[in-house]
Amino acid sequence: MLRKTNDGSLTLYNESFNELYHSEDGALLEARSLYIMGSGFNSLCLEEKTDLNTVIKICDVGLGLGYNALSTLEAWFSGKGLFSLEIHSLEQDKKIFSELTTAKASWQESWDDSWCERVKDFEEITPSFFKKVFEHPISRKKALWFVHLGEAKTLLKENKEKLPHFDFIWQDPFSPKTSPGLWDKEWFSLLTKFSTKNATLMTYSVARSVRDSLAENNWSFKKIPTVTKKKVWLKATKEN
Repeated sequence: MLRKTNDGSLTLYNESFNELYHSEDGALLEARSLYIMGSGFNSLCLEEKTDLNTVIKICDVGLGLGYNALSTLEAWFSGKGLFSLEIHSLEQDKKIFSELTTAKASWQESWDDSWCERVKDFEEITPSFFKKVFEHPISRKKALWFVHLGEAKTLLKENKEKLPHFDFIWQDPFSPKTSPGLWDKEWFSLLTKFSTKNATLMTYSVARSVRDSLAENNWSFKKIPTVTKKKVWLKATKEN
């Protein structure tokens, strides 16, 4: 079921989880403000100088309708492209990914042409692994967008040699109430093993159980103010 959020962007209601994919305050607003701005990734993209050999690696937990991954690419293209980029999106729903790549899905009606083009023509490596390559027009650096289809815990456990250590994590599955397996101690333990030192994790949930699970896996965290009706989000940093 299609829903228009308060910033004019569109989202869907998922009947299986009895939840919207995004906050009603704004699907696009949440993606840009929480994950891109709140993490500091946008500032990194706009820096004038950086190590030209740097590759920033991002784990996009819950690709869903694509807003977080596409906002990440949008921020990278908005700068000078002084670093290469890898986005690894994890998604269990193969149908939603298939719809996303048509660029004609109901929630994409308000998207601009650049976003629509970026979701088309993924290369199928295997039936559950897809790849798309982008080139920055200024630096000619590459951005690689990988989509891994399957249950997230299984994907991490079975791809230890293939997945990198991540600098940023967009923790955005359905809520702890409906998807507890992607918020428990085991899940954050897995993410910790795939994270670089001082990695940043962003999420909309500030639940006590989430904070406790992060703390037990050596993440420090703080609540950050939002631009929405929800008072705070969570920003976590890996300690070592």
